[in-house]
Amino acid sequence: VKVYPAYLVDLKSSRVGSTFFKDAIKNEYPGYIYTHWEGNIDQARSFFEKCPLLCSSSIDTNGGKCACTVHLNDCMRTTKSFDGINRLIQDFNASVVIQMRANAIEKGISMSKRWGVLLKNDKYPNMRMSEEKIAKDVKMYAEGTLAIAKSYVHADAKKLFSFPSPTQHNALWIWYEDLMRSPNACKKKFDIVFKEIGMSHLPPPKTCGTVEFKHD
Repeated sequence: VKVYPAYLVDLKSSRVGSTFFKDAIKNEYPGYIYTHWEGNIDQARSFFEKCPLLCSSSIDTNGGKCACTVHLNDCMRTTKSFDGINRLIQDFNASVVIQMRANAIEKGISMSKRWGVLLKNDKYPNMRMSEEKIAKDVKMYAEGTLAIAKSYVHADAKKLFSFPSPTQHNALWIWYEDLMRSPNACKKKFDIVFKEIGMSHLPPPKTCGTVEFKHD
């Protein structure tokens, strides 16, 4: 028997489709699913603690079936943050999603356009960076992407995450390339997530119909 409210911890990094994922949940299911974006683990815990009150305030809408999600970056950077995530998962019997991007080079280019050398090229066309500087910048972001992916794979494969939920034995992996490949692929990913948190009565988000695979 599913106990409500249900809790979902979304472990992510930058440029993996996480904003799309969060916005679809936040905007299309008011009263059914409440979201908390980024911040630290203490803020995520505080949000989860408020979840029963949030859900009860909209019980006329959700009929008692409600969920809360937190979407967090950088949980693998330190032992302290990893332990904090595990305690959060255990204390709230939370399900876990890991969002990643398989193509590290494309993610590196995307991150450089957002924060790095390629962004400076766009802003200051008269001071364009050399191809060598661009390549080093993209390589730095790509290597970081691979390191994050390896750490998540290791943690999941070695059962380092705690899964108190009896229906979950490994994290639900959502790859950017799958989420954004097509409307049908997007819908399937949301169906899997909703089933895990006991919200399978919800239809997939309408925004899945607008997905378009992008390399940047």
